[in-house]
Amino acid sequence: GVVITGAAGYVGMSMKYQNTYLPGTCINGMNAAGMSPKAVEEAMAKEAGDYSLRLVLRNDASENIEGSAIGLNTVFDGSLENILKQQNPYTWPIHMIKGENYEIETMLAYEDEALDQAVDSLNAMDPAHVTAPENAHLSDYIKGEGYSVIPETEGDQLNPEKVKEEVKAAINDLKEEIDLDELGCYEEPAVRSDDESLTAMADSLNHYVNMTVTYTMGSKNEILDGEQIHTWLSYEDGQVRVDEGKIAEYVKSLAAKYNTAYSKRTFKTSYGPEVEVSGVYGWGIDQQAEAAALKEALAEGKNVTKEPAYAQKAASHDGNDYGNTYAEVNLTAQHMYFYKDGKKILESDFVSGNVSKGYTTPPGLFSLTYKQRDATLKAAHTFQRNECSQPVDDKNYDEGVILVVCQRHIMYVVHSDEGDGYGTECQYGRIPDRTFDPLYPNGEESQFFAVGFAYPPEHTTLLILKHRRQLCCNERCRD
Repeated sequence: GVVITGAAGYVGMSMKYQNTYLPGTCINGMNAAGMSPKAVEEAMAKEAGDYSLRLVLRNDASENIEGSAIGLNTVFDGSLENILKQQNPYTWPIHMIKGENYEIETMLAYEDEALDQAVDSLNAMDPAHVTAPENAHLSDYIKGEGYSVIPETEGDQLNPEKVKEEVKAAINDLKEEIDLDELGCYEEPAVRSDDESLTAMADSLNHYVNMTVTYTMGSKNEILDGEQIHTWLSYEDGQVRVDEGKIAEYVKSLAAKYNTAYSKRTFKTSYGPEVEVSGVYGWGIDQQAEAAALKEALAEGKNVTKEPAYAQKAASHDGNDYGNTYAEVNLTAQHMYFYKDGKKILESDFVSGNVSKGYTTPPGLFSLTYKQRDATLKAAHTFQRNECSQPVDDKNYDEGVILVVCQRHIMYVVHSDEGDGYGTECQYGRIPDRTFDPLYPNGEESQFFAVGFAYPPEHTTLLILKHRRQLCCNERCRD
């Protein structure tokens, strides 16, 4: 009885599976065991009608695409019936132990245009709500810091074509959710912060801007730093380029501010009034040389304190550039003063060049061309056979002596206490006579000052000598 009952049950089950799928049968992921092809169609159609695909976005956002919005429907081509025909209903016990999975194509259909419109109408596709990716890049110059690499911005801009591709694949599999970030659907920055060329650019620019050049002009300083240097720089082909024109402009501005040569300055005369003076004397920056030196200093990239290259220098940057040691020559009064360290140590009359003969002594500020020690001064003249010469030595240093030297006449010196009583007046000044002896009666040397002797006064030169003179003329000065 047991055998008959078991056989009857086996046959009955086999008959059932002639019109339904065997145990363990899955079609496109759906359990179809015991279902007829018609029942599977109805189940799949219902599932398609209720279908909704959730799109997981960045920034904890998500959006859905509904199956109804894209005209999703089921299409059956006989594949379900073919699966049923392939199954042997009498093998149902075996399928209970080990089932079979089937995948059939072209089960679902949708309207392509409707799908494209659904994707394009997502909020995540609206430019007003989207942040585009931004490449890593250099920061603007920041004072005291220089340049740094600003990391890339990922943004949340989707690639429409990539999104559509992944959505179609998900719909065909009736997936309920996909993560668009994991699927690589977002636009990405082309340059990231670990880009070697970007970090090299930052390092190269910082080499120039994280340094200072301090120019010293007496008690004043001019500091050149990255605040200005960075405006001179460009970066091309992996190299920093410095605008040499900007360097030249900067040096020119230094010269305009600190050059004093040929500029007008106020001078308080020994007579009391203040006058304006100017001339070749003064500070003068060698702009070409300093521009080259500055370019080299920038290439070194190290802090440096320096003076600019000068074409000419003066005594002081602070106060009067001529300092407090100078000779004051009054061409109108034909009188001069010599100041050393701010103290007057000498004054004397003098005779300047003959204006009518083109030997004008030019007014202005001038520096010494040269100084010479142990030389012999000679004054040739046409009125005597011999020249008169005067050696310049280092003996008997004292306050100072001025000699008047004329190209065509001998030197005339007069004792400071007695000079006004010697010589006679003429159109050139005072003509010396033979009554003056430069030595004291006891034969000792006396101290002398020059007075306005000149005959004629062409090519007169004033020499300031810081010692007493041993007068070595073999004969007295004659007219």
